[in-house]
Amino acid sequence: MNQIDGIISQKCLKPPYINDKNVVPRLVDVRQPSKPVERSRQYALKEQDKQDTTQDWLIPFVLKKQSIVVLYAPAGSGKTFAAWGLCKFAYLTKKVSEVFYFDGDNGLNTIFDRGVDELYKYKKFNYIALNNPRIYREFGEVDNFKLLKDIASSGEDLSGMLFVFDSMKDFVGNLSMESTDDMKSYFVNYVAKLRLRGATVVLLHHTNKAVKQKDGTINTNMLTFTGSQQILNSLETAYMVVPKNGETAQIDGYLVYDFLGEKRRAGGNNFELVVYTATEKGHKNLDIELKIPDIKSHIRNKKELKMIEKIENILATGDIELSELPKKLKRNRRDALLYRILQDYELIFWERYSLDRKKYLKLIRG
Repeated sequence: MNQIDGIISQKCLKPPYINDKNVVPRLVDVRQPSKPVERSRQYALKEQDKQDTTQDWLIPFVLKKQSIVVLYAPAGSGKTFAAWGLCKFAYLTKKVSEVFYFDGDNGLNTIFDRGVDELYKYKKFNYIALNNPRIYREFGEVDNFKLLKDIASSGEDLSGMLFVFDSMKDFVGNLSMESTDDMKSYFVNYVAKLRLRGATVVLLHHTNKAVKQKDGTINTNMLTFTGSQQILNSLETAYMVVPKNGETAQIDGYLVYDFLGEKRRAGGNNFELVVYTATEKGHKNLDIELKIPDIKSHIRNKKELKMIEKIENILATGDIELSELPKKLKRNRRDALLYRILQDYELIFWERYSLDRKKYLKLIRG
C-alpha cells in the first residue's frame, strides 16, 4: 500500500470499508460513486461545459480547436508545405499556445531546402524531425508509434496545443491502416486521448496516385482516400488538399492549395491557402495567405458581423495604430467583443504589424 492509499484509508473513509475485492481502496474507489446511475448523473452536461463556439475555432468555420483533422493528398503534391502553412497561421494568430510538428516522413536535407528554419525559430514551435541523425546518436532509435502512445498516456495537460503527425503511416507501428479493428483501436486508445486532454490533432495522409487533366491540373474526381473507412469515422474534419499550381510553383515562388472539405462534422468549409516558398515579391519565406469564400455568410452573430464591417470600413481608408481603433469605433479599449473579433479574424480580414515600436492594423485586400 502506497502513502496516498494509506492516507485515504485512514482519514477519508469511515471503517469498516470493504470493496468488492476485500482490499484497501485506491483513489478511484473514493472518487467514483459505486452505483453507475449516480456516476452517470455526475457526467451530465453542465453550463460550465458550454463554450463560445467562435472562440473555439483554430480557423473560423474551417478547423475547430480540440478536434481531429486529416489532410490527405497525392504523394509528392507538397502537403507538408500546406501543413506548415496551417501551423504558422495558428501560431501567429495565437490560436494555439504551442506547436508540436512530428515529421516522420522527410529527411533533413528536404526540410532545410524547403526553409524549415522559418518555423523552428519561434519559441514554442517544436519541430521534431524523427529522421534526424543527431536524435539517433544522442538518444538511440526512436519508435514513432511508442512516442505517440507515451504522449497519449502521459497525463500532461495539452490544452491549447497543436499536434501534427506527418505522415500518419509513420506513426501507426505494426497496425494496418486497411484494418477497421486496428484503426478503431488506434484512434480510441491514442489519438482521441490527445483531443480529450485539450489538443488539436492534424494527421497527414495519402490518396491514390494523382491523375492529371490536359491542362496539367489534378482531376479531383479520380482521387480517393486510402485506408479503412474507420479513419474517417473517427474524426471531425477531413480535407482533400489539392495543389493548384504544382507545375509552375518553383517559377511562381509560391504554392496555392485548395482545401476541399470531405467531412464536415465540425467546420469543414472549403478554403484556399497560399504558402510562399521564396523570399521575393514583398513576401518572406513561408508567408501565408488564407481565404475562406463567403466567410461572412457563416457568421450568425449580427453584432459580430456589424463590428467586422465597421473595422473594414475604417481600414479601407488606410492603416491605423491599434490603440486608436477603439476610439474610432467608440468602444472601450478593453471591450471584450472587439478584442475577440480582432483575434478571431487575424490574417483573414486584417493583420497587425509593428513600426517604430507601435502596433498597427491593416486591411487584407482579397
